[in-house]
Amino acid sequence: MAKNFLIGIRDTHSTENGLARETGRTGKWRLTSLRDFAQMVRWLNRQQSRGQTDRAVTEYFRAALPLLREGITEYRGRAEAVDQLCDHVLSDPTHARRLGFQPSSGNSLLERLHHTGEDLAGYLGHIESLSEADFLAHWRRVLSSQSEYTYLLRRLVDDFGNFERLLPALPGVGELIIDPRTQENLDRMYNINMRNVRIFETIRDLWRSWRQNALAPGWSFFDPRGDLPLEMGRLITEYLLQADPERIRARRQAAQQRGRRYEPYRFWRAAENLRLMADVHYNDTEGRKPEMRRSYVSLQLQSVPPLCVDMRRLNWTFKEILNNSLSASSRMYVSAGGAWEAKPLPRHDVPQPDPAICLCAGQRKTRWWRRPVVRLAFVDEGIGIPPEHLPYVHYWAYSPRREEFRARARRSELSKDQAMQEIQIGGKGIGLSYATAVVHEHGGSLHIESQPGEGTTVTIDLPAPTPLSVGA
Repeated sequence: MAKNFLIGIRDTHSTENGLARETGRTGKWRLTSLRDFAQMVRWLNRQQSRGQTDRAVTEYFRAALPLLREGITEYRGRAEAVDQLCDHVLSDPTHARRLGFQPSSGNSLLERLHHTGEDLAGYLGHIESLSEADFLAHWRRVLSSQSEYTYLLRRLVDDFGNFERLLPALPGVGELIIDPRTQENLDRMYNINMRNVRIFETIRDLWRSWRQNALAPGWSFFDPRGDLPLEMGRLITEYLLQADPERIRARRQAAQQRGRRYEPYRFWRAAENLRLMADVHYNDTEGRKPEMRRSYVSLQLQSVPPLCVDMRRLNWTFKEILNNSLSASSRMYVSAGGAWEAKPLPRHDVPQPDPAICLCAGQRKTRWWRRPVVRLAFVDEGIGIPPEHLPYVHYWAYSPRREEFRARARRSELSKDQAMQEIQIGGKGIGLSYATAVVHEHGGSLHIESQPGEGTTVTIDLPAPTPLSVGA
């Protein structure tokens, strides 16, 4: 995977003639990397500071729509290639039913993707054909309606490019998944979907700028003051707050009073696991501040220079890695009474055990890059990764757990619904693949070392020169 260096790049193609000449000699708005988006954000900020917001917005939208349509077409073609490489699993209707999906259009996952892609391409083509005044008025109307904007984003990102729907249908292990052609297509599909998301995030930020009449809006996927050690520490606090039984009860009651369905925290299993393993006490006199009475997780977070990063996705990356560490360093199960239980591994099941997980952050110089890097590490003393799986755990759709759940269902140890539920919670083959892709987008590297029965260390190195400015 190519590394796109975001941090420390310089705006070497500045011009008064628009973004097209800034982002490449071909004059095309590629928007394929964080570097491209950084250049685009700088250009938009300059136009807004000159009072040319409407013209800049229209130019950006006009350039983004063909990219969205091209991405939709290429994504469909890549999905067809994956289907052919993986024994037509995506075009087989039985797999869609087995996975519990009820496609609204088409009998297979591939047919559903094609129908959704055709609808989106037709809609975007219609919008692109409008006059400039109608074009801008249309987007103002869509963005002023939260429901319309959310629906469009869901169709483009969740219904069309959702890996959580596609990857569970693929073989979890074996030659079909580790085939470089399969991984190349899946990797490109991820990049297309990520570009679509960032294009719409930019549209949303422009809408906020319209409403607030701001000259320099905050760009949601660029944080020039990213404090990664602080973010890692906040992650532990977030999990403990989300697992607070009193807060969960209050949110559930509030949802019932409003006539809405209660939506649990996405990573509730990991959060509850951490609460149980760390023997957390919530102090009522301090706003239910969580206190860990057992040193299950230790934090060794040194001060590092601020980085300009996509903090939202790096935060998600941290969660994916921490979830794996929590799962590997404990035994989780549902008790006979239906309650969620978590027990330490035998070597940690002692009165005063050493921490089973350590989150580390610091700055160092690498021999290879010969420059400072910010190093983040997630170290656990869990069950480890078998050596036959270690080289492939960062591959898209690679998941020995998914095959285990399917085998248990075939032996009637789990019902098909239970197996599907387990796969959806952990076993899709997305977590470490996503983490690796996000780190590479930032010009960094991710390494995994593991010894079965001893534990696993996931190390992230990010380059740390002067932070990139995306302001005017």
